[in-house]
Amino acid sequence: MFPLALLNPSAPAVDPASLTLVLLHFDTDYTDSSQTAAVWSNADSGGSISATSKFGAGSLATLGTGGIYTQNATVRTPLGSDNWTIEGWFNKTAIGNDINGLFMLQDDGGSTYKQPITLYIENGILYAAVRFDASTRTTISHQTTIVAGEFTHYALVRNGATITLYLNGVAGTTTINSGALSLYPSFFTYCFISLARKVEDSTTTYLDGLHDEFRYRREAVYTTNFTPPTAPFTF
Repeated sequence: MFPLALLNPSAPAVDPASLTLVLLHFDTDYTDSSQTAAVWSNADSGGSISATSKFGAGSLATLGTGGIYTQNATVRTPLGSDNWTIEGWFNKTAIGNDINGLFMLQDDGGSTYKQPITLYIENGILYAAVRFDASTRTTISHQTTIVAGEFTHYALVRNGATITLYLNGVAGTTTINSGALSLYPSFFTYCFISLARKVEDSTTTYLDGLHDEFRYRREAVYTTNFTPPTAPFTF
């Protein structure tokens, strides 16, 4: 007789760190603490490290100009229809009649661009836009107005067929029903932080404020309302 454990072996445990594609603390620089160790560079006029932070010693300050980006091959792995989470903390300097880019995946289309995922703030409201094909782009917003001068947690999560936008752990009242659709285009060239275009080929906008504790994971970290993290991410 064989032991039951040998007849029915369990699947090996997944190392949670292997699911994290980007992990930035911004304590002193743009060091990526994830498995990819992606190199991040200044975009446009770039950013700087501010001593004001949610956790740790610093945060990314862009103050309305510049941002950072990577072209790391692992970070640019197509998401397809997999689950994923994009999250972090931002502190917006002021709330006004403006648009502030927060995050963007973008292909390099020459004279035209396609953005699989975009996060931006407009007039104090957080928006997320997702594209599934060449002609259809779906945008949702969160119902809560952002408060200036304080760190706010945000998360955009794909869990199966549903994409949800969270602000300080509270789900938005509208979601995106993605079904089994894959993101379009499947390949993208750049991953930007604190920089985005509201619509493809429109003016580039930047976060007027601070960005701290950014994480990008191939996993639905949150599936319902939650308490925002109380410490820096470890993986």
